[in-house]
Amino acid sequence: MQTFTEQRATKAWNPAHFLCPFAVPSPCNEPRHTAYALLVLNQPIQDKSFFKHLWNNSRYRICGDGGGNRLHDAFEGDERIKFGPDAICGDLDSLRSDVRAYYSALQVDIVQDPDQNSTDFGKCLEYIRKHYEPALQQTDSLDPQPATIIVYNSLGGRVDHSFHSIHQLYLAASEESAALRQIFLVSDDGVTFLLSRGCNVIQLPQKFFGPACGIVPVGGPSVITTSGLMWDVVDWATSFGGRMSTSNVVKGDMVKVVTTEPVLFAVEIQVEAIIDRGLSQDRLC
Repeated sequence: MQTFTEQRATKAWNPAHFLCPFAVPSPCNEPRHTAYALLVLNQPIQDKSFFKHLWNNSRYRICGDGGGNRLHDAFEGDERIKFGPDAICGDLDSLRSDVRAYYSALQVDIVQDPDQNSTDFGKCLEYIRKHYEPALQQTDSLDPQPATIIVYNSLGGRVDHSFHSIHQLYLAASEESAALRQIFLVSDDGVTFLLSRGCNVIQLPQKFFGPACGIVPVGGPSVITTSGLMWDVVDWATSFGGRMSTSNVVKGDMVKVVTTEPVLFAVEIQVEAIIDRGLSQDRLC
């Protein structure tokens, strides 16, 4: 019997489609992975092997202002040329002149938006919506998929910047076109995304995800019901200042979260296993 928080449509989440695409079975003649846009923000690129994995599996690559500096400085010589983004967007108060000149010579689209009421993150999301989102939506498959946007290293560094990244998830979810995209915040040790009101089914192959995870009611109090976790709950009130399901553990390959309000879901990723799987598949191709 369904609980009262379960009386809504189900939304599917499958981060394995972009983090470890070759581990996900797909029907014959169907793409083996989700085409996605990779957004690089102004944080250090530390695990270059993982970053290259994300880069190589993405269709479009965009830097947010100072993210262009980070991308430029992460690589040298001939290798740097291989990592030219499609665009750099923002108010461009952080983009160095030498970096701007370098990418301009590579015909990178450099877009300056001086609006101080939006951040570089928000400007980049708007650019992706205008230029890339229709191409990222897989509407011609048997199972149409929304556009996927991966935001690299958006959590970490200054705390206010991390909260702003989460704020962007809430802003995107509140738009009328929210169903057309899924946004994931990806770091070298985890992936974070905003679950919708209602029933959320999350595919998490244990070889690549977990065990640690958490559900955080950042936007306000919610009532949740879960399955697939070590400490499952039923019609459980969660809020800041109240109870919160952090430091939980994924038990299987699927987690279900039913929630009355949007809540943040964060899960560990096993970077070495993801990279090893990608390299082994490359050797087969």
